[in-house]
Amino acid sequence: MLAANVPTNNGLVRVRLPGMTTTPPRLAFWFSLAIALAGALSPVGAQNPTAEQPKPEGKKIDIVFVGNSYTHFHDLPAFVRAIGLAQTPKVAITTTMLAPGGFTLKSHWDAEGDDSPRTVLKTKTPDFVVLQEQSRLPLDNPELMQDSAMKWGKLLKERKLTPVWYMTWARAAEPTTQGRITAQYEKAHKTGGGRLAPVGRAWQAVLSQHKEQQLHVADGSHPNASGTYLAACVLYVTMCGGDVMTFPDRLIVPGDDGKDRMLIDLPNGEGKRLRAGAAKGLRTERN
Repeated sequence: MLAANVPTNNGLVRVRLPGMTTTPPRLAFWFSLAIALAGALSPVGAQNPTAEQPKPEGKKIDIVFVGNSYTHFHDLPAFVRAIGLAQTPKVAITTTMLAPGGFTLKSHWDAEGDDSPRTVLKTKTPDFVVLQEQSRLPLDNPELMQDSAMKWGKLLKERKLTPVWYMTWARAAEPTTQGRITAQYEKAHKTGGGRLAPVGRAWQAVLSQHKEQQLHVADGSHPNASGTYLAACVLYVTMCGGDVMTFPDRLIVPGDDGKDRMLIDLPNGEGKRLRAGAAKGLRTERN
């Protein structure tokens, strides 16, 4: 009795061929039968090597945002999630936003209750904790900001969590204050560890080169949708990496009703300007 090795999806299968002789016609018959049986035992997909294979899943990242209106305006965490969904493969990002209006990092430190950051972080172990100080504090009370940075940095280090310092921007009427804001966030980063997201530096890069570009709303303080897009680009690269120049002009996330929710749809020229500013701010930080 002879046998033959027949390739299948699971490797070579040894098929016994009863009564097989070296007579050519009978050999051809039994060999054809062995091939047919092996094919029947193989998964359907293996019979079509050109069939489209599912794309591999991307990273999964959990982020807690601790800030105030500079974080919740236009739903900054949603913008960050949308950039992740636009990647290939997709990066699945989950976010928690703790951002009452006007809060400082000290306000968050002192807060109590189920929605306070220190309570939330007792049960959550996110990949990153984004920390955003009240916009005037780096100028009006830098000592308080640095004291808060030391406390938060120590706590997150103890819990093996990574802080991300979300550097804010100068108000429209005070563009020259960006250097002082930047210096305080750099100091907080040095004190508290983690990563520095140079959003304010990226805003400065865009506004210094494109006087016509609007990033603030009418109050001259909070971001418009373009400003939030710019902030999200810098924050995403700081946490997840990637080439900011490849990010799309249109950002979409699934809505609560199951339908897509479009966050922004930038004209191509504006999108390129903002991403170039983000790239410049990030390069300056790395240098």
